[in-house]
Amino acid sequence: MTTTRDRNAWTLHTDWRDEGNCRDEDPELFFPITRVTSGDEDDLIVETEPPYPVPRAKAICERCTVAADCLAYALQNGVPFGTFGGMSAYQRELISKPMKRKRCPGCASTELINEGKHEICGSCGVSWDVGLLD
Repeated sequence: MTTTRDRNAWTLHTDWRDEGNCRDEDPELFFPITRVTSGDEDDLIVETEPPYPVPRAKAICERCTVAADCLAYALQNGVPFGTFGGMSAYQRELISKPMKRKRCPGCASTELINEGKHEICGSCGVSWDVGLLD
């Protein structure tokens, strides 16, 4: 990702978007919505985003040469929806709130992310099942 000096202020360029594997794909793959309703005509429709990326979207991101730039953009700008760099908004939220209760067995970092039955090191990416390394 590149930055340039523009009128005494740093600006973030998003040229990477032109190179993304997602540019010619259906946007609904990367911005999925689940509608929940009981079926009554007057019932409230709740739209939610699934906690994990659509598998096809994740596969597209895994083959993308600018996925890291895409993910960095979403994290730096607090994008609250969609799949960016192969991660959902829920997963990005977990990364931004690392747990600091023990150390990673791979690199000894204390920046751990808890995903239910699994923990992931925010520094080196090593993951393990909770309870196995306690």
